[in-house]
Amino acid sequence: VMKPFKLGLGPKLVIYLSISLIVIFSLIGILNLRMYRRHMMMGVYQNADQVSDIIKRSTNYSMMTNEREGIYRIIADIAREPGIQKIRIYNKEGQITFSTNQAEVDTMVNMHADACNICHSDGSKLPAGDISIMKRTRDYFNQEGNHVLGLISPIKSNTSCTTSDCHAHSPEQKVLGVLDVIMQLDKVDASQHEYENHFRGYLLLTILVVCCISISFVFFMVHRPVNKIVEGTKNIAEGKFGFMIDINSKDEIGSLAKSFNRMTLDLKKFRNDLLSAKAYTDNIIHSMLNSLIVVDRDAYIKNINKATCDLLGYSEEELLSKPMSFVFAKGYFDELGFNDSSLHDFGGTGETIYQSKDGKKIRVLFSASCIRNDHGDFQGVVFMAQDITVQTEAMRAGHMSSLGELAAGVAHEINNPINSIINFAQILIDEIEEDGPVTEDLLHRIMREGDRVSNIVRSLLSFAREGERGKSLVVINQAIQETFTLTDTQILKDGIILEVNVSETLPLIFANSQQLMQVFINIINNSRYALNQKYPGSNPEKKLSIYAELKQVENEEVIDISFHDTGIGIPAQIIDKVINPFFTTKPAGEGTGLGLAISHGIITDHDGRLIIESVEGEYTKVTTRFPLPESDKNSETAEV
Repeated sequence: VMKPFKLGLGPKLVIYLSISLIVIFSLIGILNLRMYRRHMMMGVYQNADQVSDIIKRSTNYSMMTNEREGIYRIIADIAREPGIQKIRIYNKEGQITFSTNQAEVDTMVNMHADACNICHSDGSKLPAGDISIMKRTRDYFNQEGNHVLGLISPIKSNTSCTTSDCHAHSPEQKVLGVLDVIMQLDKVDASQHEYENHFRGYLLLTILVVCCISISFVFFMVHRPVNKIVEGTKNIAEGKFGFMIDINSKDEIGSLAKSFNRMTLDLKKFRNDLLSAKAYTDNIIHSMLNSLIVVDRDAYIKNINKATCDLLGYSEEELLSKPMSFVFAKGYFDELGFNDSSLHDFGGTGETIYQSKDGKKIRVLFSASCIRNDHGDFQGVVFMAQDITVQTEAMRAGHMSSLGELAAGVAHEINNPINSIINFAQILIDEIEEDGPVTEDLLHRIMREGDRVSNIVRSLLSFAREGERGKSLVVINQAIQETFTLTDTQILKDGIILEVNVSETLPLIFANSQQLMQVFINIINNSRYALNQKYPGSNPEKKLSIYAELKQVENEEVIDISFHDTGIGIPAQIIDKVINPFFTTKPAGEGTGLGLAISHGIITDHDGRLIIESVEGEYTKVTTRFPLPESDKNSETAEV
């Protein structure tokens, strides 16, 4: 396909300037030639008029004496001068009385011809007295085809003519006749033609010289500088910000070049700043420990960081342009509801499963948010994911540790009611064998002990079913009571005085009840350890107080559940470390150092806070703070 022809600025200026110069010089040439022709013809007119005056003066004496032969001889001599074709005289009736062409003598002229109408415009026989030279001339081609100029000059009457005895005229007759001088214009035409030819040549040469000068001016002052500027824009478009335009002129183009160079330096600085900012941002992204995946509006991976490659085992090239579902384990991507209809409003946090290149399933805590430009147009989604495999395993280990501690205490607690059931059953058997009456009270005792075992087992199973429950509205009092079902035996066995003040009318909280029980059990176990360390046996000061209250904190309603023990307390220098994983002050084999770390993670996942206050040797107060659900901040209290 042929590219469309484009005419540059320089050629356009040359064409427009050349056409303008040609038109201007042509108009000047035409005007000059016309003025030259007019000036030359005016000279011919004056020359013919001078000839007429010479003839009239030369023949004046002969006319006064009526010497016709002398008059004709003088006129004939003058007619032989170069440039004069013929001379003739008309009388007042229009008769040619003399002519250098003898064939015309005594002939009559047409009084209505153009030459005669000049003087006889009013129809009179006598010509007018004073007529300008321009009106007395006629420019024409004769019968032979020669270009000639005719000039008529009236022969006026004077005083001597009216008083002469020979041929006196009436005093009223002002004009006696007409002298007609015919001048040849061949040489004049040849001279003018020669002048015109020379003038045209000079004019053409002048136009060529001026056009060449103009072209040179346009080339050096416009075309070349503009091309340099165009070349500069192309280099800038290609990212070559080191290119400078070398134009030293002090005109507008020079100013434009200087402005362009300043703009180039500014763009170079801006580009460097932008690249530095991009490199800084890329370094931040690639230095992140958590996985980052950016998808476009069609859910295809557009950008990833190093942590994503390390987590999944893929290279960057293997992940780019893949659909987002590529990194999820089978079925988990669909659970997010991530489709075209919901993509524009997709966001939130949660747990899901990624799958690595080697097929390993990785549990992650992810958050997603939409990307929008300044106009609010959707551009994609950013996925942040944290590998929580270790945390999950640690939580499971802590859960199993708590479960093991509970099992030891629950075994003893279950053993007592079971022994009672066995004993009561044996008594009933003996009564039946003796055909005695069955004691109804024994049956009620068996039912009570059975219910007690059932409640303990149900609470233990509820705590043991890890991960089977999601978050729901939880009654705090019930969660505390279920926790006591599992811990009562150990607390009583340790001789701890338990004080509980948890109202049944507190608002509901949105939580995972099983995880909530795990937090409470971990805190109670720590309190038991601290109390037993300070008071190995029973003591009236060996107390654990549990209470909950609705509070207003920073214009937000929250529920604080506090566990206050009078144990050994926590040294001030380590109080900030107690929530770190695997940090423990217990002897080896007695603690994992995961209890408070797991509790802190669970509470944080519930948008809550874990607050620890302690004075070494006096007390420790652990407060779990939970926000109210949005729908329940002004709602009814819980019903039990």
